Amino acid sequence: MRSIAQLFGKSPFGPLHEHMKKSKECVDLVTPLLEAVIKRDLDKIQIITERVSKAEHQADVIKNEIRDQLPRTLFMPVSRSDFFSVLSQMDSIPDSVEDLCVLLSLRRMTLPKVLEQDLRDFLNHSLAVFYRTYDVVEEVESLLGTAFGGPDAEAIHNQINEIGQLEWAADKSQFVLVKHMYDIEDQMDPVSIYQWSKIFEKIGDLANFSEKTADRLRALLSK
Repeated sequence: MRSIAQLFGKSPFGPLHEHMKKSKECVDLVTPLLEAVIKRDLDKIQIITERVSKAEHQADVIKNEIRDQLPRTLFMPVSRSDFFSVLSQMDSIPDSVEDLCVLLSLRRMTLPKVLEQDLRDFLNHSLAVFYRTYDVVEEVESLLGTAFGGPDAEAIHNQINEIGQLEWAADKSQFVLVKHMYDIEDQMDPVSIYQWSKIFEKIGDLANFSEKTADRLRALLSK
């Protein structure tokens, strides 16, 4: 990876994309993590947890380098405070994945078979929000030469609107999953219900923080 200082030499958005790449490394591991939980593969859960921890730490290093090395004399086509607001929201994404790993490592979790497909559907909806946001972050740098205007900017604004719809779909699928869990609560112990509720919240956070990142980008590009 090129140094953050080198990336700043081109634009302030290159470092943001480097951070988002580390977030993606964490998010890419969520599906195999939950499949390992469903299969009760404790060794694989531990391996994935360690990989997530490493990638999350690297994301933190990049975040701190961005904050420390952003030259105050650099001409910024956007507000510095808005720029750091985007970074803050982005950094919540790998944090959420690490939190999810912690929750899934605290005790041996057993998901009732009847909830497995609902969980996969919810996860896929949540991941869709992140991956669309990742694409937007990747494309933003190309707008520098257009002063954030023109057809390309309009296309990105449309993508951000779509992210809001994807996050809404993730919320709906989370409701279906939680409702289904409470429909069979007599088949689960109270601790498991509580723990799975927290796990579902963390999966939902992937969609929530991704949408918030996109919203901050919208605000940043609109000024």
